[in-house]
Amino acid sequence: MSQPSPYPQAPAPRVALIKIWQGTLQPPRPPLGILFVGGALKKAGLAVRAFHWTRDEALARLDEVIAFQPFLVGFSIITGDPLSLVLDCAQKLRQALPGARVMLGGVHATVEPTQCLAEEAVDFVVLGEGEVTAVELARRLSQGLPIEDVAGLGFKRQGRPVVNPRPPLLKDLDQVEPDWSLIDIEKYIAPEYEGVSRMLFGYVASRGCPHACGFCYNHFFNQRTWRHPSAAKVIADVNGLVSRHRLGGVFFYDDNFTANKKWALEVIDGLATKGMHIETRIDYLNPAFIAQLTEKGVGSLFIGVESGSQRILGVLNKGFQVADTRRVVRELKAFPGYVMLSFIVGVPSETLAEYQETLRLVVWCLETLPRVGFTLGFYLPYPGTPLYEQCVQRGFERPQAMADWEKLDRWGRTSMAIPWTQGFTLQSGEVLNLRRTLLRMKRLRDRPDWRGRLWYGLLRAGFLASATPRGAWLTRLVAALDWLGGLPARLRGRGGPEPKPAEN
Repeated sequence: MSQPSPYPQAPAPRVALIKIWQGTLQPPRPPLGILFVGGALKKAGLAVRAFHWTRDEALARLDEVIAFQPFLVGFSIITGDPLSLVLDCAQKLRQALPGARVMLGGVHATVEPTQCLAEEAVDFVVLGEGEVTAVELARRLSQGLPIEDVAGLGFKRQGRPVVNPRPPLLKDLDQVEPDWSLIDIEKYIAPEYEGVSRMLFGYVASRGCPHACGFCYNHFFNQRTWRHPSAAKVIADVNGLVSRHRLGGVFFYDDNFTANKKWALEVIDGLATKGMHIETRIDYLNPAFIAQLTEKGVGSLFIGVESGSQRILGVLNKGFQVADTRRVVRELKAFPGYVMLSFIVGVPSETLAEYQETLRLVVWCLETLPRVGFTLGFYLPYPGTPLYEQCVQRGFERPQAMADWEKLDRWGRTSMAIPWTQGFTLQSGEVLNLRRTLLRMKRLRDRPDWRGRLWYGLLRAGFLASATPRGAWLTRLVAALDWLGGLPARLRGRGGPEPKPAEN
């Protein structure tokens, strides 16, 4: 029997992993990228801490990282993140931690590695999946070994960026898993979501998608592949979370959970909770599959509808017809759960008539499905996607520095030029008004009284006239009525407009 060493063990090298997010979703989504990479680093014998901050928290909490004294700091980034803040934090950490190195990983680092390496505060870029490259980089740095031949690594040689080819995509996903001990999981649990208590937002089981949607990062990041762990692995992981944290449901954020229906149904059938949210596609759904999902207790679905224009669906390469959408929405009336539909406006070459076709389809879905919600946002020219070059040809000016990409915001919270539509101008703030109007319409949709119907009709007319002079006039009218609605009742009289609801 071996005796313990009389000599003290050297402390494990420390790695800090950071994700800074916009801070608009409640509850926030878990930083799954750094949980997967952190789990792989811990298995390799390194000490890891994960930090997940809003943009308002980031600079104020850098002392927590400094106190940890990591030799390597990693930031996970996507296009549109607060990238200037990421660079500011990286620079301050390098100043406070002499000898520490900074690496960037995630979708944006993978598609723009050279531009990221041009930043003084950045030492390394990890391309693609980080479980292999980040671990190998950390191992070699901690042991003083050369790093120049690490697959998927970007680094600087005499001040110039060098980017090594990516390694093959991981094949055996049973060997990787998020390390939930790195975060306070309670922060990511909603007390209630659509009738489900204690919903975890969220979990990712599979990776990628085999389809070729023209706006999607999967073309370059997952190389249009779909991979999955064994159903038994997912069932064991999720049921462990359900048991430890008394979860009533789990939000699956897979890009395409049902790419293999047999696997998806096997996973669903084995879970200890039936409060599940999954993502699927219009062309996967039919009465038989909807019935299976209903029978197995799936509580909500996310479906990418995208457009009400057949030509625009072709531009987006969605692979289904507007008629398919209408058929499936009618069939989903039999689904007792919640349905979330995703729409994109402002697609390259989209005309005003096509934009309005999409808005009409949104309203039709709202008035057809009893339990429905929407994500409605702008198309954005994410680098590496098939439609990106069309936007450049139509006047989009590619950002020349890493931080400039943060102006890309699907929800219209930043001011940016949108030159790629055809024959009409879509303002970046228009989507904000669309979303707010749609939320109010949803709340008023089932009001039976004449005041509610009148107010719904006014909002509906303004929504459908978006991006036109008539729409602008109706928006001003609604704003004026909102102001009048805030006056004391004795001044505005009985039967005034609905009070303005809070935005979701």
